[in-house]
Amino acid sequence: MSDEVDKLRQNYADLPEAIDSPLSLSKANQPIQVYEGPCTLHTGSHERRGTGRFTFEWLPSPRVQFDAAIDASAALEDLDDVVVELPNFERSEAFVTNTAGWFGTSDPAIRGFLKGELRPVAQASFTGHHHFHLTNFHNFIGSPVRAAGGELGAGARRLTLPANDGHVIIDQAVAWSQLVRQTTSLGGFAISHVGRVIGNDGALVDDETASTLQQALRYFLGFARSFWVGPILPYRDGKRAQDVRYAPWVLTPWRSVRSWFPVHQANQAASAFVEFVELYKDEDWNEPLRHAVGWFVDANLAPNLETSVATAQVALELLAWLTLVDRLGHCTDERFRKARTDDNLRAFLSACRVPYDYPAHLTNLPEASSIWGAGDAAGAFVCVRNAIVHPTAKKRKGLRKLGRLGKLEAKEVGLAFIELALLSILKYRGPFHDRTRREGYVGDSQTVPWVEAAGS
Repeated sequence: MSDEVDKLRQNYADLPEAIDSPLSLSKANQPIQVYEGPCTLHTGSHERRGTGRFTFEWLPSPRVQFDAAIDASAALEDLDDVVVELPNFERSEAFVTNTAGWFGTSDPAIRGFLKGELRPVAQASFTGHHHFHLTNFHNFIGSPVRAAGGELGAGARRLTLPANDGHVIIDQAVAWSQLVRQTTSLGGFAISHVGRVIGNDGALVDDETASTLQQALRYFLGFARSFWVGPILPYRDGKRAQDVRYAPWVLTPWRSVRSWFPVHQANQAASAFVEFVELYKDEDWNEPLRHAVGWFVDANLAPNLETSVATAQVALELLAWLTLVDRLGHCTDERFRKARTDDNLRAFLSACRVPYDYPAHLTNLPEASSIWGAGDAAGAFVCVRNAIVHPTAKKRKGLRKLGRLGKLEAKEVGLAFIELALLSILKYRGPFHDRTRREGYVGDSQTVPWVEAAGS
């Protein structure tokens, strides 16, 4: 019995330790106290000293907000262009939203938020690994880690995403289940994961490499989550909230959305990230790749089905051009422009080995066959988009006949085309979740179709 216990202890000790964040990860929408104390506000040639409280707030949108009591001898005027100076932080531009008195003194007071990044001066001297946080990312099953800080506990909470010049480690917060319950009921944001950028040999990576990997990670995770999750709140090896960098990041409040990401086999996504980073660093692909992911996210989050379908079509046309004209040379610019949109889409999906027949489980979108003569899902999607963007009386009548569920299926088919086409371009051969299927369970997945076809 003693030998078994010793073996278990050794196995536990051999697990990598989870990344320990300097921030609290226990509550959704929890403000982060960044600084409180002396501050100076610069407005043109004027300098106003006082005391301020600076807090990173999540709502209504993530940014550093401040209250500052200013010396009563300094008049409150010319507050259009304000620069805030704090001890141990670099200067940051600010926007003043209100002037009042709420500090219990007779001194004038102002309230506002920082327009740019609040960066600790000490960051320049830090030499540790680059770290970051994510909000509202997937609850996944990854590789095992033991609890940080000497606490007991372990879980399959690590996702490792390799690249050719480094790799990214992402650890899920222990309190993720509690956090998701809070965000589901309250909305907003929760710090769900903390990550690290590290060299392939375990060494430190330089600032430029770390920056490139984190920029690529933002778009890859946006593609994987179907909305924006970060990375945000970067730091080196600091242990205090004041060692973190704060900025008004673009993030998506909690939404229940569909995604291709294999949450029960998270590390299968690693191969896709390798190729994604290489495309991100390719000057011919960087901007189009960012735009395609951005339009994919916009289409997924659009407030109505019509906008979703139209925006998804924009992303598909961009990817089709890049693939058929620029990458493969299957057709010329002129031929692509003159071809029918649905024919270009079929050619693009065929090149990516993505099937475009009507999925058997869809019952409403096939109605497009009788309305517009669309013989497959690719043609039906384009017909729905054309009816939305070019709304003649006849097309509007067709949309009414198709109904809301038919438009919903068109949206999901369009987004699924984007997901599968990008995964094919990224040479992904692992499991994925088919967003067009309404039945199933969380984590339900299947093999990408080009691998299934090759194996049959």
